[in-house]
Amino acid sequence: MARKWFGFSREWAAPLASGISICGVSAAIATGSAIRSRPVVPVIVSSLVVIFAVIEVLILPFLAQAFLSNEPLVAAAWIGLSVKTDGAAVAAGGITEALILAKSSR
Repeated sequence: MARKWFGFSREWAAPLASGISICGVSAAIATGSAIRSRPVVPVIVSSLVVIFAVIEVLILPFLAQAFLSNEPLVAAAWIGLSVKTDGAAVAAGGITEALILAKSSR
């Protein structure tokens, strides 16, 4: 999709795709090395992954509380599969749990 729809070169598309779909920063760095991209490419892609992880940690738990508070297991699965970096996924899960428990105790 990155190459066809957005016109990215192979050097940018491969680390971006692996960073978004596989596991984040480590996948982007490994893919950049595997395709022998310039060193700046995995660094920028890794920065994008971290920036989006921060945005996800700030927004997704509140969406889970608003729409999935009656289904905490669905909320947990959604958060775990949506946030791409391990630390951010744990943080988002903890925030989501606290928000759902607070809403259920009212």
